[in-house]
Amino acid sequence: MSTTKYFILPLLLLLIVLAIACKTTKEEPIEETKVASGPQLLFVNYKITKQEGGDEKVEVIDKIIAAGKMKVNRNKIPKEENRYFQCVQLDKNKEVLKTDFFANPLLKDIEYVGDDGQLGRKLIEVESVDLSIRIQLDPQAAYISLSKVGSPKKELSIINL
Repeated sequence: MSTTKYFILPLLLLLIVLAIACKTTKEEPIEETKVASGPQLLFVNYKITKQEGGDEKVEVIDKIIAAGKMKVNRNKIPKEENRYFQCVQLDKNKEVLKTDFFANPLLKDIEYVGDDGQLGRKLIEVESVDLSIRIQLDPQAAYISLSKVGSPKKELSIINL
């Protein structure tokens, strides 16, 4: 019985050494943010606050560039200028590449039932709101500008991509 004990112990040690020797020493590469060469989407989150005097203050919360393509082109030119924001993609020389329009998130259109039972509609202006936009990114875009439609010279925010 003692010979079996001396035989199993070295065999067990040999298996442990082999298991350790076969372990992979390859380190995982550190993930790097790479810009994809295909179509890209841009996601930007803004915080918009109404200031005294009627102006808007815009803060960029975050931006994400991801590979992908928009399914639907909803880029319609607005009829009522004061009810829309425009997101303009600019090249490195700040020339306009593409413009996307978004409803003014500070204006909420509310439907209600009045005391007389009739359906009514009211436009309410809120003080502060988050705006999340998603746009198809032009390959030459270097900047993103957000402004109100009708006053494109007054940029509320400009982001360097």
